[in-house]
Amino acid sequence: MYPVFMLMFFANMSVFCESLFKKTTDRIRLGYPNPTIRKFIVVLSVFLKTMSLQMGGYRSKVLKNNKEMIKKETIKKKTMKKFLFATVITALMFACGGGGSDAPNPGPDPDPDPGPTSNNAPTTPVLSAPENNLLCIDNNLEFSWSASTDADEDAIKYTIEVSLNAEFTQITHSVNNLTTTSRTILLERDKAYYWRVKANDSKNASSDFSSVFQLYTEGFGEENHLPFAPLLLKPEMNGTVQGTSASLMWGATDVDGDSLTFDIYLDTNPSPTTLVVSDHPSKDYVASSLTAATTYYWKVVAKDGKGGITIGQVWSLTTN
Repeated sequence: MYPVFMLMFFANMSVFCESLFKKTTDRIRLGYPNPTIRKFIVVLSVFLKTMSLQMGGYRSKVLKNNKEMIKKETIKKKTMKKFLFATVITALMFACGGGGSDAPNPGPDPDPDPGPTSNNAPTTPVLSAPENNLLCIDNNLEFSWSASTDADEDAIKYTIEVSLNAEFTQITHSVNNLTTTSRTILLERDKAYYWRVKANDSKNASSDFSSVFQLYTEGFGEENHLPFAPLLLKPEMNGTVQGTSASLMWGATDVDGDSLTFDIYLDTNPSPTTLVVSDHPSKDYVASSLTAATTYYWKVVAKDGKGGITIGQVWSLTTN
């Protein structure tokens, strides 16, 4: 496309030459006495007429070229608009899910694939023997429990754990993949033991552990046996209590049937050393005057009155 200033130049030159031509022809009509001047004016008029025509031609050519360029640009823009319009229409058709097809929507699958089903864990075993709180004269013991069931009818195997404490942080025996509901285990004499069982199916789902049973193995020539370690009942381990007092409860037994008393230690030390009550006769105690928003640690020492002493685990609680 030619620049605008070229159009203006050709137009002005054409008009200028045309104007000069008219003035020159007027001079010729008026007449000049000098033949040389007359001849010069005739030549000049012819030249100006030629220039006028030439400039006019250039102007027409430029205008024509510009019109063609404008026409081409207009056609190009119209073509692009049509293309964009067609693209948008096509996208909308596919977005509506029809894709131009008149086939009816098949609707939901009348018999859908249910996919993988969830696996049910076996039921929790129930302990049978040795009985809870039993003094065992023989230290080669047969442990037994009731069979678990599985809703999916999966094969079941059992795990038994025997520990020196009720928290099972000192496990002495752990046997897996038992296909029967009993197991004979040789224990050391003159020790308190705790045991539990859980069931596992063939798809790796496990039941909860059973309740915990405790027993004591008889020592040679022993007349008195140590109490079992106290068991936490309330509050739960790392539990939170409201206010600045806490109700503490625990369980404890003795295979000899001796009456037990308890020493209670409680403070903010992870290994509490502050004795808050001694020779306490019951298995509960209310700790008062605690500081709010503070973590406390406590433990119970069981005594049978015959020199037998068992120190319990350390438990913790936090005041709100």
